[in-house]
Amino acid sequence: MALLLPVPPPTDRRKDGPQGVKRPVGRPPWSIEKEDGVRLLGRLVGHGSSGSSTPSIWTLPQLVTELREVLPAYPPSVDTVRRVFYRLGLTFEAQVEELCSTGRLFPRCRKGRCRELLYLVTHRTTCQLGLVSLLPPATVVVGLTPGNRVALAVRMQSRVSPKFIREFLAGLSALHPNRRMVGILV
Repeated sequence: MALLLPVPPPTDRRKDGPQGVKRPVGRPPWSIEKEDGVRLLGRLVGHGSSGSSTPSIWTLPQLVTELREVLPAYPPSVDTVRRVFYRLGLTFEAQVEELCSTGRLFPRCRKGRCRELLYLVTHRTTCQLGLVSLLPPATVVVGLTPGNRVALAVRMQSRVSPKFIREFLAGLSALHPNRRMVGILV
């Protein structure tokens, strides 16, 4: 004689949580805490300031190396830092669009197709980057090339000065000693 037991209704094989809610997958978004940000800013400003008149120019690989030293628990890759620059609008294409939308003239070497090394130079402050409560006032001057080269310099000042721009351009010339360089301020 067979004993017939009631069959339980089919259960949902999903883990705990309501249906339709997605769980985050992968690494959390990359961010810098306040203490790490202040320490990084101090290192970026103090780099190479041994009495020279030109500010220290940071290239993207140097910046990533410095970030890896400051943030050993979650070291960012070059691609992660490029994505941060992209979200902040610090790309060559975004600067060309801004330059063309304002009606300013572009030089004869349209979009970097010339023999000279073309840098579009722009600046941001910690206030413009949304880091008002995290970091002290600082200005970052960034130079971008069509070939995705990034050069930047940082100073602890609340706005950009003409002297800082001149020194940044002199630092770019020192970074590429055997090339003619064109720098366009955006």
